[in-house]
Amino acid sequence: DGGGIANTGSGTVDVASSTISGNRADGDGAGGGDSNGGGISNVGEGTVSVSSSTFSNNLTTGAGGGIQNSLKGGLSVTGSGFSGNSALDGGGIYTSGDQGATVRDSTFSANNASRNGAGLNSNGTTGGALTLVRVEFGANEAAGDGGGLILEGGAATITDSDFGTNSALSGGGLANHSGGVVTLADSTFTENTAQDQGGGIENSADGTFTVTRILVSGNQATQGGGIDSHSDAAVTLTRSEISGNQAERGGGIASNMDASDVVENTTISGNTASVEGGGVLVLAPVTL
Repeated sequence: DGGGIANTGSGTVDVASSTISGNRADGDGAGGGDSNGGGISNVGEGTVSVSSSTFSNNLTTGAGGGIQNSLKGGLSVTGSGFSGNSALDGGGIYTSGDQGATVRDSTFSANNASRNGAGLNSNGTTGGALTLVRVEFGANEAAGDGGGLILEGGAATITDSDFGTNSALSGGGLANHSGGVVTLADSTFTENTAQDQGGGIENSADGTFTVTRILVSGNQATQGGGIDSHSDAAVTLTRSEISGNQAERGGGIASNMDASDVVENTTISGNTASVEGGGVLVLAPVTL
């Protein structure tokens, strides 16, 4: 594990003003499985702190093309870029460490995942929360779900972030599959595509999903061009704009949930559907 750097202890690794490029972790990893962490692997009890650095064209056959943060590890990234990295899960970053991960003022572009989360894959425990502030996801591509970002476990807070021109099977910009509390605010989802559900956002989580002041525009999918929600927990969407999205069913929003969605003080305009539900396709209770 760790094509460039492997941190397996309890110490702190500081990476500042550095370039991590062209590294590979593609042999047998610990326990005989896939290797992880093309650029950096953090699998002990320690933390990795990254600032003003670039991760490009790193590759792993496992998790975390740029960085893997797992087990009891913690990760902090500030002012850095991830581009052209590839992995099974988490082309740019894969994080499941108990100490969680924080990413600020950083970019994820043209990363690839042969499964889920081309830009970033977060699969944290209850303690391993994800925080994203002013992060840009652009032109990332996942063969599975979550072109820009996938949340597969744990709590997450996302603010002032942009998701544009990402693509995936479902959740072109963001796929939320987490059972934790997820808060999304002051962010944009533009021109993302999904072959199946949720061009901008796909939600199939069992946890609370609260969305405030977002723009979802110009996204495309088969169902739920802007947003597709089909989970056991309600989504609350307030003070947002859903416009100019396209789908066969549910151009703006498709809702097919066991719980009731709530949409308040939100503009839904200029969306189109070739089969049904240009603005909103209601397959379960929705409060508008």
